[in-house]
Amino acid sequence: AQAMAAAVALASGLKYSGIFTLQIQGKGPVYTLVTDVTSEGHLRGCAKFDSDRLSAEMSRPRAEGSLPQLLGPGTRLSFTVDQGPDTERYQGIVELAGESLAEGIHHYFRQSEQLESAIKVAVAPFGDGTKRWSAAALLVQRMPEEGAPGHFSREEADDLWRTAVIFLGSLKDPELLDLSLTPERLLTRLYATMGVRFAPHRQIAAQCRCSRERSERILASFPIEEVKSFA
Repeated sequence: AQAMAAAVALASGLKYSGIFTLQIQGKGPVYTLVTDVTSEGHLRGCAKFDSDRLSAEMSRPRAEGSLPQLLGPGTRLSFTVDQGPDTERYQGIVELAGESLAEGIHHYFRQSEQLESAIKVAVAPFGDGTKRWSAAALLVQRMPEEGAPGHFSREEADDLWRTAVIFLGSLKDPELLDLSLTPERLLTRLYATMGVRFAPHRQIAAQCRCSRERSERILASFPIEEVKSFA
């Protein structure tokens, strides 16, 4: 859920038509975690794990940050931008660092020399006895100074960025997940003193790009005996 919420936030800042993918690969109980979102807002996610190892790990007492134990040492975090067959795919890969996915994403941006970024991700059950969960993410990025509106010195721009990150750090998980707080109200509460402008809402839907025809083409590429072993 954290990965899917983060992927939506990260993809929202990209001006392209295609697919953004966040993938984590390691050797721990959860050895693959991948989620992607299309420019049409179609979101999907998948996790691969060893049931026995995961049960054993989850039964142990742990601190709040359990990501390293679940994914194992040497885990890699990658972002991929695929804009279709006529363009070259972009992929950035770093070692996953920190105790949470948000810390790992911060490390990625520090290592990749891209825009300075900070992200907060929150996930929690509704608490109403159902199996429903709520997830949310808030991403702030420092845009290039060239062509930016306003006239700020380097020191003023640095100070404004630090202030934006501090405000993000002051946001509590219950606030981010509060369904009574619209995104507009939440952002106004955080950044009213800095100025807030709103873009149109973008609908996100859980939708897989797989189809019967696509699955048949994939199966047709395997030897018949191997296909029989899938049953």
